[in-house]
Amino acid sequence: EAKDLELSKRLLEEEYEKEGALIECGCCFGSFPMEEMAQCDDGHLFCFDCCRHAAQECIGQGQTRLKCLDTSGCQFDFAPNQIKKFLPPTEYEAFMKRVQAEDLRKAAIDGLEECPFCDFRMIIENKDDKVFHCQNPACGKETCRKCKKLAHLPKTCEEVGDEKHQDSLRMAVEKAMDEARIRRCYQCSKVFVKEDGCNFIHCSCGAGMCYVCRQPIKDYNHFHEGTKPCPLWQDTVAEDEKLVKKAAQEAEAKWRAEHPEAARIQLTIKGVV
Repeated sequence: EAKDLELSKRLLEEEYEKEGALIECGCCFGSFPMEEMAQCDDGHLFCFDCCRHAAQECIGQGQTRLKCLDTSGCQFDFAPNQIKKFLPPTEYEAFMKRVQAEDLRKAAIDGLEECPFCDFRMIIENKDDKVFHCQNPACGKETCRKCKKLAHLPKTCEEVGDEKHQDSLRMAVEKAMDEARIRRCYQCSKVFVKEDGCNFIHCSCGAGMCYVCRQPIKDYNHFHEGTKPCPLWQDTVAEDEKLVKKAAQEAEAKWRAEHPEAARIQLTIKGVV
């Protein structure tokens, strides 16, 4: 079917060419039958390929006007009935939705609101309604009219924001605490925590490391040589708790520096002051 359509198109072009009825595209200067041309509102004619490429570039840039391609500087647009000729149906539909949305935005209709999750719009008559109920069957979400997030009544937007910040802070601190508490093999990155035994750790990959200073070692000489060797049998729990507490404090300070808007957020994690 596609081959038949192409053959028919070629035969038609040959017939037009014999009759001298082909028209020059104002962009690529190729010759085409009138059926394969689109025009701006001022009558400048262009082939479908040039129009399509220009339109797709404009759409990609978020524009809602398809201006004339003529090099004279024509400021007229392509009308929707012309755009429909050269854009694929799905692209044309999406473009027209964007155009309509822009027209509604410019119209500034009182009470007109849009679903944050789709293109559905409706007029909200009761200004006291705090929730937007989307009527689009494919969406159907209920959202807060103030913060545009999913509906969260009876909590206020501020309370929901505080909870998210609190969770973010807690996760950042807990991650830092975990990293300070665990040991990670320098060779294979395997994670482990010692419950008992000496401080010479033998990883399953064959690597050896000191549990106290976390440095790679080859033998027990590490625990006997130097001016201040690491203890072979000393319990590291107390020292680890100091490292964990320090890591938590540093992580909290870093998070607060990155989130100055959340100064009132309080952190409540056991073992962290």
